[in-house]
Amino acid sequence: MRRLMSAVILEIYALCLASYQYAQHVRTDEAKYLLNIPYPHPPLARGILHTLDGFVFQEFFWRLVFASLLVQAVWLAVRLLPDRKTSVYIAVSACWLLCTGILLQSGSIMMAPLTALQMWVFVYWYLQDDHTKNRAGLIGFFWLLSLFTAYQAVLIAPVVAALLWRQLEPMVRRITYFFLPVALLLVYTLTNPLVPASLLVHGGDSVSINDSLFELMMLWLWSGSIFLSISGLIGSIRARLWPVGMSLCLVLAYVFLARFSYYAILFVPLSMAGLIVLVRARKMSPFIIATGVAVVTAGYVLMFQPLPEPSPARRVMQQLSREQVSGPLLLQGSFGHEWQYESHMPVGRYTESRLTDAGAVICVSACSDLDTNPAWRQVSAEPPFVYVRR
Repeated sequence: MRRLMSAVILEIYALCLASYQYAQHVRTDEAKYLLNIPYPHPPLARGILHTLDGFVFQEFFWRLVFASLLVQAVWLAVRLLPDRKTSVYIAVSACWLLCTGILLQSGSIMMAPLTALQMWVFVYWYLQDDHTKNRAGLIGFFWLLSLFTAYQAVLIAPVVAALLWRQLEPMVRRITYFFLPVALLLVYTLTNPLVPASLLVHGGDSVSINDSLFELMMLWLWSGSIFLSISGLIGSIRARLWPVGMSLCLVLAYVFLARFSYYAILFVPLSMAGLIVLVRARKMSPFIIATGVAVVTAGYVLMFQPLPEPSPARRVMQQLSREQVSGPLLLQGSFGHEWQYESHMPVGRYTESRLTDAGAVICVSACSDLDTNPAWRQVSAEPPFVYVRR
């Protein structure tokens, strides 16, 4: 009964996290996955997301699923700490549930949270005490699923290799289980030119190396609310978790190049590995770490995390629905896939030659020529400005 009540409480927490993300509406990367647009990631996860296309609650449903998976994954941490007091379980669970990496990304429909979850499963298998179980086939299959979810799954390759190395299977099979999924991913990538093209331009703004290193260090620290990040690093070094350390180096190198804040969640499973080995060896009090995580997360949210800022796309589309606009929708300026997701009309880029067929024009940037055009009237007083045909 206690486990059932705990699961219910965790699900309520997941519902809160999903609701927070829902208040911000669909962002451009989320829309890209919901619409199954074929870049930059392989098709597995985005294909599953697209199966509910047209379902009125598609967005919130998947937010709740993503948040639930990440929140309920805390049970893996509990299973790695057998025969401990309930207070220890709660403290270690709090480190996972309350760190900023989980708190701020759970419920977002992104590939990074899914990849972090898959990394956590591999870390869980790696830390299990029973090394006599032969699960090489399962590891290979899950490795394949992970790679075809997102390219970032390759960052956990050292842990996967270490797992397969100690399995009770012939060497040829273990090598096959590791390299066959990688080869299949390479074939998929080479047969889809849009993927490598999108990966080449997938990066942050150009900044100095010193600024990049500082941003990387801060992202790593904040991912585990400082206390989890540092204790996890200490634990990995003390216990010589070299595969985990190698994966951490790969994540650091990748985030240094990409520099997107939503990759912070990729550090959390690796930090949890170090924390768990410290708690097992009774080298560090989980209560101190959990308290520090809670305090730092609360401070971070109060200081840096703003209230949800909904995307204007949904508001504009609701306005056009009230205006009973039909026909193609043209957008002037830079816009993302969220406009395509929210619109029930075809969406295209604004050009004068396409005005004759358009039902509405949205000016993300200025388009003053429509102010003097008698065929159009402006229906919004705040940006983005919306024009509909008279």
